[in-house]
Amino acid sequence: MWKRFPATARPGSARCTATEAVNIVAQGLLREQRRLRSLSRFVDLDADLQFGTEYVARLSAALAETAKGLLSTLPVAPPWAARDTRIPVRNPGVKGPLAPAGDWVLEKAGSGSVSIAIVRVPNSDDVTYEIVNFIDGARTVSEIRDAVSAEFQPLELAAVAEYFDLLAKAGAVSFRR
Repeated sequence: MWKRFPATARPGSARCTATEAVNIVAQGLLREQRRLRSLSRFVDLDADLQFGTEYVARLSAALAETAKGLLSTLPVAPPWAARDTRIPVRNPGVKGPLAPAGDWVLEKAGSGSVSIAIVRVPNSDDVTYEIVNFIDGARTVSEIRDAVSAEFQPLELAAVAEYFDLLAKAGAVSFRR
């Protein structure tokens, strides 16, 4: 019934096309709305008549309507089977890339780090770098999976959760619920 993406971690485990398409549209909307809000770092939105907060709010609402229109053209997506609501928080003392096969992670978490599922994802170093970039102390593991999946390719939640567990074992992150 549902067409599937090629598996990213193991055969038959990828999310259905409709669910990932909805995720891509939703994540694109959130990304562009964040970019609009970031204008306040460059101009005083309340003082600037052309780019005031009301103007940015109207642009943001227009983006939301566009996304709603795109979503209306997609088949109804089945709900996510599972969600990981843990909130990773970075250890401020740990800097740099945290690839599973990287020297620091290997030293702290052991040689088993090179055999986790995320390592088998194409461009895994880039994917894990981006996963770590999305750690902000507010997003859940599932929300980070969704954001990175929209940027790269569909990722299995179990593979992302396993990577976070590895980072926790190494001391690079802790979890808040």
